[in-house]
Amino acid sequence: MRFTGGDDRYGDLTEALGAFLCIGTVTPAARRALRLVEARDTRLSPYRDYRAVLGDQEIRSAVAAVLALPDGGGLTLPPGGSAHRLR
Repeated sequence: MRFTGGDDRYGDLTEALGAFLCIGTVTPAARRALRLVEARDTRLSPYRDYRAVLGDQEIRSAVAAVLALPDGGGLTLPPGGSAHRLR
């Protein structure tokens, strides 16, 4: 998950968090990555003004909500199926 790499692509993070919340489960690998995000002592919001405080609270609350979800295991595809990226 590239949002743990120190760049500013937090739009990807918020989209991923929303997807996990819709799905209702989280994979062990995603859980490990989100624990890294949770432990970071840096700004998570893309804003650099007063909106950053609220943005950080919103993102950190969503991370906590996703971490509270049950494990979903790995992706299971039907025979001959394929995974499609949701956008």
